Amino acid sequence: MTSASPGRLHGQDSPRRQNWAGKSPQQVLDMYPPGRTPVNRVVDVLIELFNPLHTALEKTVSHKTRYERAHFLRRFFRELHTDAGFKLAPDPRNLGQRHVQAMVKVWQRRKLSPGTIQTYLSFLRGLAMWLNKPGFIRRPEHRFLP
Repeated sequence: MTSASPGRLHGQDSPRRQNWAGKSPQQVLDMYPPGRTPVNRVVDVLIELFNPLHTALEKTVSHKTRYERAHFLRRFFRELHTDAGFKLAPDPRNLGQRHVQAMVKVWQRRKLSPGTIQTYLSFLRGLAMWLNKPGFIRRPEHRFLP
């Protein structure tokens, strides 16, 4: 069984959009300019482009991982506004350390376990890799997490 696009399962995942054909992920993202594209739309585009792929290996990830990562990223950007006190959630391409630090404080106030916070930071590390910002999300020890 051959896949129409890398990371997509024939008959299970929808094919890549026709207007994205022949374009690199960066060219696809350029079709959604920051400031003029709703944040949730950009998050959905990033998920559609990269979510099936493993962040470190040349392979796809399980459907459970895809679901959890997509669910987390959508919730993360929504909660930056609703829980972390930002007037507007930033475009994912403009995510800054202050946004991540604010959400870590929210998670700590909620008394989430260090393991859960580390999983969340791992999902954000994957997002940073998708955006060609390796090293953007610091290790948990940097945030005084065990």
